[in-house]
Amino acid sequence: MNYYEMIEMVQMILDAVLIVALLILFFVLVIHACAKLDLSKCKHNKTPHKYAILIPARNESHVIANILESIKNQTYKCDMKDTYVIVESYNDPTVKICHKYGASYFVRTELEGRRRKGYALDECIKDIFSKGKKYDAYFIFDADNILAPNYIELMNETFNDGYDIAIGYRNSSNWNANTISACSALTFTMINEFGNKRRLKDGTNVVVSGTGYYIKSYILEELGGFPFTELTEDYEITMYSRMKNYKTFYNVDAWYYDEQPETLKVSNKQRERWVRGYFDVRKKYKDDLKKAIKNEKSIKARFNDSGVIPYVIEIIVLIGYLVGSFIIDIKTGKGWFCAERFLIVVFFVYLLLVLFSLTMLCNEKNKAKINGKTIFKAALFNPIFLSMYVHIAIKALSKKEIGWDEIKHKGAK
Repeated sequence: MNYYEMIEMVQMILDAVLIVALLILFFVLVIHACAKLDLSKCKHNKTPHKYAILIPARNESHVIANILESIKNQTYKCDMKDTYVIVESYNDPTVKICHKYGASYFVRTELEGRRRKGYALDECIKDIFSKGKKYDAYFIFDADNILAPNYIELMNETFNDGYDIAIGYRNSSNWNANTISACSALTFTMINEFGNKRRLKDGTNVVVSGTGYYIKSYILEELGGFPFTELTEDYEITMYSRMKNYKTFYNVDAWYYDEQPETLKVSNKQRERWVRGYFDVRKKYKDDLKKAIKNEKSIKARFNDSGVIPYVIEIIVLIGYLVGSFIIDIKTGKGWFCAERFLIVVFFVYLLLVLFSLTMLCNEKNKAKINGKTIFKAALFNPIFLSMYVHIAIKALSKKEIGWDEIKHKGAK
């Protein structure tokens, strides 16, 4: 075997290893995505508790009635006075709607440099503490959320099972609006139905994503408020709960609905904030996280704690493979054959992501009431939607500061 034949054999081996590795990864993802949670250990204890419901609602008068109506119609009856809608002005039309439903409202006074959801929650919770009001847990929602009628009833059972923090199943109220809203909704499906189900099976802390969760009062009382004020306060809670080893849970049966962006501009702006917030939180907790990973014996837990690092490594390996292939093609005199190889690899990865997206969408079809047209378009576009995170990450990390921009919601149709 001469030198060039040996190089070509090495290239063939690299090709085979890449294909096998990608296929294994694909099947692992599909198996986790389609897995069913065994909730038989849940005791379904219905002992009632007193909950506060917090809803940051800056200029949300056109959607706030939907969530208040859904709270009012819960099978688990809550006193509407224990629902606190957080606004920034007495002149906000939201205040009148709160009066209509008998809900409480809290007008913020500390706004300078503190226009984030975490600051709003902190200010409201501290006010509740100052008035001596006692609750067993605090539910956090966005103004555009809508709760399924049995949401709090099911989460109350989770509370009785001893979980400190728990999140429900995040559905979307506008899956079928267009391809962007579907892909955005699919992101949370992947976080919960793929990520959190796997974490529960592995016995590690779940990820709090967005809203639709409760946090027990004793945690906030010990902290003296809600000190999670990064751009992604939900991920900060996730990290904090991991460091403190709080018991967390993902209740797949407790549904709530969320409205997703319907334009790429709004979606990218939102994701830019998420990416920056994610890295800010990782930086904030880096020392504690290093200790946790070092002391963790479980390989699965270490993988979960590593965040996006495994995916970054996968991208680097893929780039390394393509660069190596380019060098080999040049040395064997094939010239720019590497361009063809690059396109083949990209198409192969795209196809696997399409199949994975299709699997997730079909798996959620009945729960989310996704129509066939949406499934087809979203499956084809989702790999591109995900690939945009590379550009978004570069943009988010290069900016000196990212603010919390208001996102207009349409409300339930």
